[in-house]
Amino acid sequence: MRTLARDNDAAGVEALLRRGAPAGYQNRVGQTPLHIAAMWGSIEAAKVLLEARADPNTPNRLRGSTPLHAAALGRGVAEKRSFCARLMIQAKGDPRRGDFEGELPMDMATDEVVRVALGAAPLLLHKAVELRQLKALSEALEQITSGAVDLTLETQNPRGESALFAARAWPEGLKVLLEARCDVNTTNHARRSPLHVAVLAGDLRTTQLLLDAKADVTIKDMDIDRDPRYISKNQQETPAEHRTALHHAAALGNPLLVKLLLQARASVDAVDSQQMTAPPGERIFQQTALFLGFGCAV
Repeated sequence: MRTLARDNDAAGVEALLRRGAPAGYQNRVGQTPLHIAAMWGSIEAAKVLLEARADPNTPNRLRGSTPLHAAALGRGVAEKRSFCARLMIQAKGDPRRGDFEGELPMDMATDEVVRVALGAAPLLLHKAVELRQLKALSEALEQITSGAVDLTLETQNPRGESALFAARAWPEGLKVLLEARCDVNTTNHARRSPLHVAVLAGDLRTTQLLLDAKADVTIKDMDIDRDPRYISKNQQETPAEHRTALHHAAALGNPLLVKLLLQARASVDAVDSQQMTAPPGERIFQQTALFLGFGCAV
């Protein structure tokens, strides 16, 4: 079947499948027919294999490369390999899945058309943020917002962060992303929003930028100490909601951040997972006076 996949003999592949040949058969190095079809840009063969439920995320045994890696590194015509990549992504192929060394398919692609098919544009947002390059950020945004690529502004990197979340410590880039209507309330794996992280960093400028963009002050992060995913893999529970940005600002003893959040109508009576309002424990004098001015229940 691998030879048929290489030669894009869709009829031959289909005939073997009808006779019971498994679509996901792996050779001694773990290559599947879909790896081969993707490598050579055999579009029709790839369609037949995917219709037969070939898994586009199957890693080989050499370095954990998936068929998407094969499309990136392939020998066939770039445009055909890019089409195969799009087919596999539509079939739930994950372009953010790395090989054994953590390399993504996009990292390996040298042809721009293949890079775009593998999600280069949104990940270039992250790269521009990482390097703090406003020009590169604007160019990547243009590719997405113009519809040149069928992707969204909310694509996450392997750490589960959107580009806006990653830009939280870069006010200039953050402003550009907010103007492009990126989701100001995006959250990471700990359910923390950019507002949470800006407050925890004591960053007044970024906090103000986010609040001006209507960041949701009611979002609560995750209580990691009570999250079953961090305690026991055998428990199936919903992680407890924990603290708002105001809880964190108050706990840090930062009255300037507290004032900003209260002016944005953060609730002084919101409770965390311990049923505590902000600030927990000892109230510093300045915050007590400020909270009473905003009607805190005591």
